[in-house]
Amino acid sequence: MEEKSSILIYSLPNESDHFTCVLDQLNTANPEELEAQSDFVFMPFDNSMNKALHFQIKEKLKNHAIDVKVDEHFDGPFQSREDYNLKFDATKQAIASGQIDKMVLSRIKFVDEPIDDIYQYYLALKREQENSFCYLLKHPEIGTWIGATPEAFLLQIGSSWTTIALAGTQLLDKPIADIRWRKKEKDEHLFIEKFIEEALHEEEIAFSKTERYTSPAGNVCHIKSEYVFPHTSGQIKLFNALHPGPAISGYPKAEAIAMIKEIENYDRAYYTGYLGFVKDEIQTYINLRCMRIYKNGMALYLGGGITSASSKDAEWNETEYKSMTLLNVLQKTLS
Repeated sequence: MEEKSSILIYSLPNESDHFTCVLDQLNTANPEELEAQSDFVFMPFDNSMNKALHFQIKEKLKNHAIDVKVDEHFDGPFQSREDYNLKFDATKQAIASGQIDKMVLSRIKFVDEPIDDIYQYYLALKREQENSFCYLLKHPEIGTWIGATPEAFLLQIGSSWTTIALAGTQLLDKPIADIRWRKKEKDEHLFIEKFIEEALHEEEIAFSKTERYTSPAGNVCHIKSEYVFPHTSGQIKLFNALHPGPAISGYPKAEAIAMIKEIENYDRAYYTGYLGFVKDEIQTYINLRCMRIYKNGMALYLGGGITSASSKDAEWNETEYKSMTLLNVLQKTLS
């Protein structure tokens, strides 16, 4: 495989095999042409930033090892606890003033611990996060990204599509049956459900919905409910209607996105975008529990939903819990 090529390694949830692919990037100004030609997409958080990557799979090998190297050095932005506290306070003020009901506040955590064998790290992550979509993407322009996301965006299963509402995070340190959720997390989940239902109603799509339940994701768990609806034409329109939803932006959506740009003041890039397969059966996922790998360490992207009931310490701790998905694997590969 050409080291200068774009390389994708991935494994689907609950599947033991992984696949290593060489990607050819597609470029065109016509979204409909891209939709028809693309095998795999890697989309940013902000659709207006024109950073969407569309690929065809040139070569695909099962359980194939590859030596992945990185040359880029991390040089910022680094966000301290003090930075987070200031942005948390600004978010709470926006909520108190009635501008928004919820906003997802994110940050970058840099860990100056290089990964010597990125491929072996990926395999270890896959073993630890078997219920997640795991990937490693190396691209000559955007660097090397790796993640294990528990959140499906849009999945096509036969003649039906499904999407999910996912919210709330706590450590999975007891049996699932013993997990209890606070009103804050339940309300956050309701915002996401409301948005999905409004979007589907707007598209005149009938749907069925499961009851909410606690879903494990590695060392943490979340509140989850699932929506199922018939396959529909107009794939791009539906993707744009649902992305970026309140699970990754806030509620109301447009106001929350504007507030994110003002308060966070950094480029999320592909964190909280979506990625996956868009030809034949659609399998796409929100890019959570992800990081960009550098020669001198790792930049982890972490976030959580802020509402009127949010506590500064609790929200900071939630981002730290989420970082453990990636950092625990690093400690095991180093030991």
